[in-house]
Amino acid sequence: MGSADRLQLVKEAYMHYYGSAEQAASDGSDTPDAGTIFGICDVYADIEAFLSERPVIYSRLEYVKNRLKFDAYMKHYEGLGSRYRYIFLERFAEELSEDFYKGLLDRGYFKNSDWELVEQIEEDPAGYYTYRQLKEQAPQITLADINAVLAEINSRKAQERSGGRAAKLKKSLKDHGLLYTIVMLIKKVFRWLGR
Repeated sequence: MGSADRLQLVKEAYMHYYGSAEQAASDGSDTPDAGTIFGICDVYADIEAFLSERPVIYSRLEYVKNRLKFDAYMKHYEGLGSRYRYIFLERFAEELSEDFYKGLLDRGYFKNSDWELVEQIEEDPAGYYTYRQLKEQAPQITLADINAVLAEINSRKAQERSGGRAAKLKKSLKDHGLLYTIVMLIKKVFRWLGR
């Protein structure tokens, strides 16, 4: 691709160079090898190495390569069996983070919905994985619904923590009196400030 005089990108695949872990497992193997799960990563590492040796081509194709890489990784993720998806997603997110850090991802090469996926996977692969698993089980659940539930859980935990402190304060007042309780509160504040 990098040494060609002309290049044409097409949507149809003419070559399939990796299989899914689910296919490997259905062939009699309980655990597919890492090459089956991460084979697509190796392909794009080879493309990266090839382009790195050709700086002029690299600078012109880097954003295109990363867009195609995202599409290939998403397709591979979808093809994996559910028990291998998170393992692959962790690697996917790590590579996206590296590309973000290096400034090699450009929003202009992505549809808005795809760019949102890029951000979700890069920022919170566990959250994205959970969302996808729940969506497969109940398609009507949205990411906003999950975030609302998580916010409610966090709110309740905060209320329980603050309610627990109030109960401890009342107990201390009852058992030890006002002066002792004030001294203990001041000590706790100084310990907290000393962190």
